[in-house]
Amino acid sequence: MKLEKEKIKDKISAESGEKHVFTCNLMAVQLLPYCQANSIYYKMKLANHNYTVYNIGNHDTICYWSNETQCELVASTFATCLVDTIEETIKKSLKPVIIYSDGCTGQNRNGILSNALLHLCMKYKISITQKFLEKGHTQMECDSVHSVIERKLRKTDCYLPCQLSTLTKLSRSHPFPYKTKEVTFNFFRDYSIKTNMFYESIRSGRVATDPTVTDLRVLKYCPSGIIYYKINYGDVYKELPTRPNKINEDQINVFPNLYQAPKKITFDKWNNLQSLKSIMPSDCHAFMTLCLIWIQAFEKQRKKIKNQLKRLLKKNVPNSL
Repeated sequence: MKLEKEKIKDKISAESGEKHVFTCNLMAVQLLPYCQANSIYYKMKLANHNYTVYNIGNHDTICYWSNETQCELVASTFATCLVDTIEETIKKSLKPVIIYSDGCTGQNRNGILSNALLHLCMKYKISITQKFLEKGHTQMECDSVHSVIERKLRKTDCYLPCQLSTLTKLSRSHPFPYKTKEVTFNFFRDYSIKTNMFYESIRSGRVATDPTVTDLRVLKYCPSGIIYYKINYGDVYKELPTRPNKINEDQINVFPNLYQAPKKITFDKWNNLQSLKSIMPSDCHAFMTLCLIWIQAFEKQRKKIKNQLKRLLKKNVPNSL
């Protein structure tokens, strides 16, 4: 297949030091606390996410761990993690970048991530190429990282988000441990602001019969601010038909925070997490009890119930009273 030949060629280029080649993907959600107690099966738990970026050239891996109180699974979240890894890498060695990923539109193949990568390549004056794997052939090196971490987690009881980061580091010893970042809400940048977008759409056509975003196989970002595309791996690069917007140089790669505060969880989940303290070590109780996010969630739910009761009373009380 052309895809296999393409990837083998890029892997050789990465190992020889000509380019930086990355694969990236999101790990299956991990629910905490995790242990062998049957009583926790039907309880609502805290969702934790791991976005992994794997460097094919030197086997360096970084895992971005976060939980549902710190971020949502939106395009800007994934773009922030990927841009962070690429930027750290090219600061050490300025080379062209190639990214392999699956074709998930919400995560990899969308205008928000494309504009983020275009800003990055314009800032550092390098080319970035994004290649999407075909459906049914999306197995990547970063997926093997997830498999190793999951095998490690199955053998260990885990109660806190910070333990996931520790277990990730212990999952591999050769050639070196996996790197981890426990990211919080103030780490993420908002790449979805329209005024900072060069391209409002990355669709390769204009009318209904033209190819759509899901037909794209390769996107190439140039320092000149132009995006080129391929529908098939063997095609010649073509410029996207959408005319890019003009953006001032002082706005390039400058984005505000995506979140201003941690997210709130529901009262039901907060209540379930409190009930799970009975199967957790005592030194983990404080994290479940004193977390400001959950207290705020409780207060918000309490006020909501109080307002609902007021409306019901007002509706049912006769006007004469």
